[in-house]
Amino acid sequence: MVRRMFKLGLALAFGGLAVAQSGCIVGAAIGGMAASYESTGESMVFAEYQGLTDKTYAVIVTAPRSIQGEHPRLVSSLTNAIGSRLASANDDVLALGFVPGPRVLEFQYTTPQWTAWSYEELLDHFQVDRLIVVDLFEFRLREPGNRYVWDGRISSRVGVVEADTGSPNEFTFVRDLRIRYPDDGGYTAADYTQAHVEASLKDRFANRVSWLFYDHMEPNRIRY
Repeated sequence: MVRRMFKLGLALAFGGLAVAQSGCIVGAAIGGMAASYESTGESMVFAEYQGLTDKTYAVIVTAPRSIQGEHPRLVSSLTNAIGSRLASANDDVLALGFVPGPRVLEFQYTTPQWTAWSYEELLDHFQVDRLIVVDLFEFRLREPGNRYVWDGRISSRVGVVEADTGSPNEFTFVRDLRIRYPDDGGYTAADYTQAHVEASLKDRFANRVSWLFYDHMEPNRIRY
């Protein structure tokens, strides 16, 4: 009888150990799935500015002459890229209308004195409710003083002025953005071409600007 009880105790003990080990395996599997989702999945990120709903808008990009002199197509490419992203996402933006990028650029090119205009005058010219101002103050592809290593950076202030407020010359929303590419240092022309670095930097920046204005899915481990 004692021996039989001893064997029963051993069986229960080993059975309990098996169940515990099974629980550990399941827990590890769930933990692994959660870690995988965290690194490869995506999550909803809500718009920081939601004032474009049922409104009309225009996007205008500005940059110092020093930046435009070195990168003459920067303003036009960013104006079109940001405008295109917002237009294609209008089911989420829910704007009533917008001024296409080429029309904004035509105005800038044919009206050199526009930089002296107030935001209120620009709102009136474009006949819109909102003016999104993207004011660039840094754009570079390389580390200063090092023409061999890529170190792309864009820094900008993004602001919104609203025609239907008591202060149409002041921002009602402001966000500073600083974007870089590549993510890590040490890359040279042997790794990436200049065209690749420039295109990737602009693409990241256009994403970040447009994402401010509508709810969107964003990778969990995004690096910019």
